[in-house]
Amino acid sequence: MTNEIKTMNKYLSYVIMGSKLFKIFMKNSEDTKLINIFAENLNKFHEHETILVDKIEEVGEANTDLNFMQKRVLSYYKIKICSETDDFMIAYEALKSMTNGMTKSLEFVYRFDKILPDDFISLGIKIIDFYIKTIEQLQEYLLLKLDKNKNC
Repeated sequence: MTNEIKTMNKYLSYVIMGSKLFKIFMKNSEDTKLINIFAENLNKFHEHETILVDKIEEVGEANTDLNFMQKRVLSYYKIKICSETDDFMIAYEALKSMTNGMTKSLEFVYRFDKILPDDFISLGIKIIDFYIKTIEQLQEYLLLKLDKNKNC
């Protein structure tokens, strides 16, 4: 497997990780509005995952397996989020995760812009835009929750 394919698969693993985290967040949420945010964005994660797999398979083999550390992080979140009974805190954890994903994606696109195919980098930029929009949705949800709590 070439370095280019390994690098593209690394980015794919970031997107798969985000998708799996959103499933955990959605499963443990109770507020319909928050569940809808997760469901809508989970579909976008799957769309991006499919497109990335197709792009990688144009030049080699796509690897959809997560590495050991990624699996450990998922296990950690399963335990952490199950202990969160508050939708606010679940949304807060999702916001932190999406912010981390966005910064990792920015770094990835910047580092590999000259090495990877232009269409792959363009897709990375679209995914960054998706992260930003999702972050905005989560921020809006959290601010509304804070405002509602203040007026009670």
